[in-house]
Amino acid sequence: MKIAISKNKNLILFGAAILLMLVCILVSAYIIATRHKIPACSAITTSVNYTQAGKIETTLRVSLVPSGWGKLNIMLDGQVTQGTEKYTVSRLLIAEYQYQSDHYYVKVQKTIRNSRDNAQSEEANRVMPGAVKNRFVKIERIDDSSFMFADNNAPLFVCTKNH
Repeated sequence: MKIAISKNKNLILFGAAILLMLVCILVSAYIIATRHKIPACSAITTSVNYTQAGKIETTLRVSLVPSGWGKLNIMLDGQVTQGTEKYTVSRLLIAEYQYQSDHYYVKVQKTIRNSRDNAQSEEANRVMPGAVKNRFVKIERIDDSSFMFADNNAPLFVCTKNH
């Protein structure tokens, strides 16, 4: 009788230890999976660039939408003005990212232009976000709903979390 009780205790302790290890593994996996994830957020950016072709003004709404493990969709909608020409921008950048040493390495895989995107000027396209296919970006939390995106040179934009 004592042997049967002892075996049952051992089985219960063994089962509890396995259950505890499984819970620890699941919690660790969740923390790792969500810790270095780019937030879903959007921002309005305005920039002025001076090129050989002249002054190029860009106003864009940038929306970041994580789309899976290490994947990101970047939606760009807005307007580019080059001299007297005005262009509409409406495109989707499909990117992958990896977290490396306090920075995110973002690599644009594909650019999909919406039918209303008529930005044909090579100079205007060159100064737009996404023209640089590979970029290191640092993301710093400002508060619960705001994040600053910066590269090595300067802040790129402040992004507000989508609710």
